[in-house]
Amino acid sequence: MRNKKGITALILAVILVFTSLTSCKRRDYADFTAFASPVHIEVYGKTLSEETVKEIRELFALLENEFSLSVPDSFTSRLNALQAGVFLETDEYIDALFEISAYCHDFTDGKFDPTVLPFTKLWRFYPDFPVYDFTPPSADEIMRILSDGITGFNNIIFESGDKVFKKTTRTELDFGGILKGYAADKAAEILKKYGHSEGYVNVGGSSLYILGTDSLSVKHPRKEGNIVQMNIKGKNDLSVSTSGDYEKTYSYEGKTYCHIIDPESGSPAATNVASVTITGIDGGVSDALTTALCLCGHSPDFPDDPEKSELVNYIMKIIGSYNEATIFAVYDDGVYRQIITNADKSAYTLLDGDYSVVFITKKN
Repeated sequence: MRNKKGITALILAVILVFTSLTSCKRRDYADFTAFASPVHIEVYGKTLSEETVKEIRELFALLENEFSLSVPDSFTSRLNALQAGVFLETDEYIDALFEISAYCHDFTDGKFDPTVLPFTKLWRFYPDFPVYDFTPPSADEIMRILSDGITGFNNIIFESGDKVFKKTTRTELDFGGILKGYAADKAAEILKKYGHSEGYVNVGGSSLYILGTDSLSVKHPRKEGNIVQMNIKGKNDLSVSTSGDYEKTYSYEGKTYCHIIDPESGSPAATNVASVTITGIDGGVSDALTTALCLCGHSPDFPDDPEKSELVNYIMKIIGSYNEATIFAVYDDGVYRQIITNADKSAYTLLDGDYSVVFITKKN
């Protein structure tokens, strides 16, 4: 269960956690795989019991068996295979993920949409990634899916505590955009139940739940190393999510295509928003919102013309709705490099001087 290889794997993750607590307190950890991703659980000051890890692993196995596209009898696979109008009964986990999805879809005006799976398949990010004969789909192939009307979360009819069905047979959905953040939060609940108050849960490197630690660093989306280190000492019970255009990509004839699909265009994000990190919102929601923000347009002229940045307008909407939210959005078009954040200067250290910081605050 415990091994040193998991720590090496984390060095390559999207988010790294650094802590000074390990120098003076007992440290214990466990590593395993779930959702086709590495999972790392680390606690301080108290032994991580076999019983605790077993309960977390069983929860993750339950969620994977219920929502994984690769499990033929999962809820997601069965729903995707259903004819229009045929319903499936829901349970507490299905209800939770649908409620998060519906909320985030509405909050982002459709930018977060778990029904983009047909485009994900078209661009060959699923089921097999990477493929070695990648070529971008044609405009006609993309338009065919758009015009068929099989994408769009309004094609899913959900009745909480009861049932769910599809309006169109070929609509398919994927909860991968929120599942890891949701799972990290649920794992933290188990850790707290067993008396842990310091440490963290890292699911796939992009979704964390921090019980208590001192600092958090975000991987640089364009270079080796990290771009920002946040001081989070004293900020216990903190969900953290990161999305970026560098995690899963294809390159073709000098152009890079990332795995984040714009539901409006049916094509990968092309906004030059390299990564977005959000803390202070529950895991499933922050997973969805980081993805949506990567699809927002931004102009480096923002400080002089606020209306030019869709990204900033959405950030202001988020921090207006969530008082505890902290956001770091990295914009890099190869010429202009900015980090857009609502964090006070004392709350972080910029690790790359090539980037300027644009500070924003919510409207009064």
